Amino acid sequence: MGRSCRRLLLFLLVAGASVFLCTGCEHSEIPTDCHYAPESVLRFGEGGGSERFRREGWSETEKPFTWALGPRAKLKFKLPPGNRPLGLRMRLAGMNKPPEVPYQPVEVRVNGTTVAHWQVAQRADFTAVIPLHVVRKKPHLAIELRFPAATSPKSLGLNADSRLLAVSCFELQISKATVIADMWAAK
Repeated sequence: MGRSCRRLLLFLLVAGASVFLCTGCEHSEIPTDCHYAPESVLRFGEGGGSERFRREGWSETEKPFTWALGPRAKLKFKLPPGNRPLGLRMRLAGMNKPPEVPYQPVEVRVNGTTVAHWQVAQRADFTAVIPLHVVRKKPHLAIELRFPAATSPKSLGLNADSRLLAVSCFELQISKATVIADMWAAK
């Protein structure tokens, strides 16, 4: 259990709380609060609340966004049960510098199944349909973003930042997939 988790646990015990939350520690025995209300927009900038869903592979929250660090970043959500495919929308911008790195390739995996491949350059919305068989009878939605070309701004001559950056994430939304979304995903 991480140091910040111990402090939170101690505070909750002293306060007499009956529910224990650990928002920043992936390996804690204390369950994390990763309940998500479908259709709501989750913001990754300061005050957006994305920290409770983020697992490994994320930098500190910055004012408008959070960087995903290479080679992968993970998110975890608990959703109400459903019997429909889901739609995933993420607003991202890639760590790129054409012509050396024209975009960041991103593989999107949900509960271990690849659901999309994106080429992220300029800030834009990227979408994927999560098939019903991937989410049926699963209490959690585990999203893993893989970044085979993550690079540092320093290596591109942009600045002195040596972190392996892939994409900056501005927001995310999970919703019920529609027939239109299914048709677009098939193209």
